[in-house]
Amino acid sequence: MSYHQGDDRMSMLSVNTTMTNQFPDSQRCYSSNGSTCENVNPEMMQMNITQAAEQAIRLWFNTPDPMQRLHMAKTIRTWIRQDKFAQVDQANMPNCVQQILNIIYDGLKPQPVQLPISYYAQLWYNLLDILRRFTFLPIISPYIHQVVQMFCPRENGPQDFRELICNLISLNWQKDPHMKHCANQVFQIFNCIIMGVKNEKLRTEFAQHLKFEKLVGTLSEYFNPQVHPGMINPAIFIIFRFIISKDTRLKDYFIWNNNPHDQPPPPTGLIIKLNAVMIGSYRLIAGQNPETLPQNPELAHLIQVIIRTFDLLGLLLHDSDAIDGFVRSDGVGAITTVVQYPNNDLIRAGCKLLLQVSDAKALAKTPLENILPFLLRLIEIHPDDEVIYSGTGFLSNVVAHKQHVKDIAIRSNAIFLLHTIISKYPRLDELTDAPKRNRVCEIICNCLRTLNNFLMMWIPTPNGETKTAGPNEKQQVCKFIEIDILKKLMSCLSCEGMDTPGLLELRSTILRSFILLLRTPFVPKDGVLNVIDENRKENLIGHICAAYSWVFRQPNNTRTQSTKQQLVERTISLLLVLMEQCGAEKEVAQYSYSIDCPLNLLNGNQVKPTFIHNVLVVCDKILEHCPTRADIWTIDRPMLEGLTNHRNSDIAKAANSLLSRFPENDLLAGIFSNREYF
Repeated sequence: MSYHQGDDRMSMLSVNTTMTNQFPDSQRCYSSNGSTCENVNPEMMQMNITQAAEQAIRLWFNTPDPMQRLHMAKTIRTWIRQDKFAQVDQANMPNCVQQILNIIYDGLKPQPVQLPISYYAQLWYNLLDILRRFTFLPIISPYIHQVVQMFCPRENGPQDFRELICNLISLNWQKDPHMKHCANQVFQIFNCIIMGVKNEKLRTEFAQHLKFEKLVGTLSEYFNPQVHPGMINPAIFIIFRFIISKDTRLKDYFIWNNNPHDQPPPPTGLIIKLNAVMIGSYRLIAGQNPETLPQNPELAHLIQVIIRTFDLLGLLLHDSDAIDGFVRSDGVGAITTVVQYPNNDLIRAGCKLLLQVSDAKALAKTPLENILPFLLRLIEIHPDDEVIYSGTGFLSNVVAHKQHVKDIAIRSNAIFLLHTIISKYPRLDELTDAPKRNRVCEIICNCLRTLNNFLMMWIPTPNGETKTAGPNEKQQVCKFIEIDILKKLMSCLSCEGMDTPGLLELRSTILRSFILLLRTPFVPKDGVLNVIDENRKENLIGHICAAYSWVFRQPNNTRTQSTKQQLVERTISLLLVLMEQCGAEKEVAQYSYSIDCPLNLLNGNQVKPTFIHNVLVVCDKILEHCPTRADIWTIDRPMLEGLTNHRNSDIAKAANSLLSRFPENDLLAGIFSNREYF
């Protein structure tokens, strides 16, 4: 087979581009002597599909003339319509589909006759378009497994269908003005099958068929540094995601190429190549006006390539080694460079990837002096909730256990930014859209977790060590006990009538924030309990008790069990802090009538010693101010008597103190004492 390859270097079309009329001569074919042939065989068009397919298969394999084959391919292409196949009897449909697939397979094989590449481009384009239509026609969907089976290894070398397909998507063909259309057809076929097939078993089978060296190598060529990003079809990213999605070993191979995981990823690895694609694409769009996007297909294509790169990296970075390797390869710097381009979809995808890598140990050694201030500014000015969620999540994780990162963030006024973000959102009970409400829950939670990481610096440790806060730091932190934000956080603790998955985590985090704020030496405590919420007409203690009662009404499941336990423990801790730091013993005692006896929480083998002690102390202080409650709580006397012999001396002492407040005569002691928690 001889042909001439053109040198044109043209931009790839997007995955969903329709290729139907790309060839100017697609409505005619040429015989050996140059005369034209009719595009459609009238006799075959008058037959039903079943009869036509049977005749076509006979004619195809008995017709050596390549021009007649092109003629037939164009004719068959006109059949592949929903209305045509609706006429086929269901019993005949599998055979009808298979006959046409056999023609496609045979037609993609090289022919012995030497013909120009323009001929093959037309023949293969028409055959591939038939296959493409098969992948999305609803009436063909029950038989899509027959298409998938074409990719099954047949052990016949170059004649294997997969091998033929690989030839068509070779990077070399992208430079040929004729063949590049065939390559785009193949990418559309892959895309339609991957996105359209829902049967998990069939998806697994198809993914397994695609895991062979030539396909992987052919696709990887597109990510080489010398390849213009405009030549990368977005479907390539979809194919890679599909074949690695559930294959850890393949992910590791693409990242490390069998190199040690404790070293930076090799230049031949996919992380380095994708970083180069990301930066290379950004350089091409950096100077372009984003407002021209609707009229600028090249710009739209490059933005799509960047977004797909982010998505593929997100799947590829499947464990801590991979994430650290990405960070060591300046992946975070690359992302923050690219998200400077003002496109919402691009920024959203980039920030999502930043959140995914924010737990990396390698970030402790990553220069963030310029990166972090930029991200804080992006979070501050960007209106998209997804960007704010990812950005605040990144900040929350990156400052944890990394003192120098905390210092950079605080110098960049991060605490003030956290206050600004929480303040700008309405109360949760004012948000009627459930997804929006849940996302706001998560954003506030991210902000408070970040604040908690900062507050830990200024709280004295058991050995008395602490970090001194400057005037600016004190001013920023103290804004979190101002009236408006206190009311907002209190409403988050107590609002009812909403099914919000993030609410449990948020309430637990709010309790933790109040505990740390009240333990921070420079935070004034005097006015905290004077703030009254307009809805419940209660101060912070009332809202804490509301959250405490609410958690016991939530369904039990393994996913939320630990968070529920954490919320209860923090409730008791915060009540104790309020008693000790704010002199609120009497108020807490009065509110205790609205909640179940905390002693009920101590029945179980997994209760932490600190929690046991806190419950005993809180109950002791409650009885000091409301002694009549002991008449009801006395049923827990047997448990308390057991705790007086606890090996932890603080618990034994607290149990004895509480037991001393119980009445002497207790006829009901021990009754109903065997309770379950959760």
